[in-house]
Amino acid sequence: MNHWTLCMDCPYPNKGFVCWSRNQECLRTRMMVLDGHGDEVEQISRVNGINEVIGPFQIYDFRNGSYALVIRLSSFPQKMQILCQSGFNDFSKLQNEPIEVNDRYTHGSPMEWRLVFDTAFREVPGFTYMDSDVVRDGFNYYSTDLGLLEQLGTSFYGICQNRTEFRRLVRRALRKLPRYAMG
Repeated sequence: MNHWTLCMDCPYPNKGFVCWSRNQECLRTRMMVLDGHGDEVEQISRVNGINEVIGPFQIYDFRNGSYALVIRLSSFPQKMQILCQSGFNDFSKLQNEPIEVNDRYTHGSPMEWRLVFDTAFREVPGFTYMDSDVVRDGFNYYSTDLGLLEQLGTSFYGICQNRTEFRRLVRRALRKLPRYAMG
């Protein structure tokens, strides 16, 4: 279980409480209910439930009606890292490029990952209205539509686990890069 979303900025852990129970309650959620914030507790539980389904991806709740789908490549289980990187390596082979240069993969940067994600979902209603950014080891998408982020996270997690589908998607996406667009 991932409690990170709820524990972030929690005032209780630094007081020495070990507060989680098996039914996803904690001292913070109990206090929120007592203070009349039951709806917020339901929202936190929903985000935590989504996070359990979408594997290494995470939904971050800013608690102001905005959310982020956070995809950190370093959080992928090793088997998934190998499977996904093989899609990028196959593209290198297809382009007659080396798979690695100076002990770094030729393809598979966070920017290329975001391009693959964009290619997969650009036709999904609401996708073009989302903001995104690339970070050192991944990328984020921001929206006020939690259901949309849940749909995208769940779908992309499934794609990442299907070698054939991921490989096809990588080829479609990376061929849009200017250096391949003519070929």
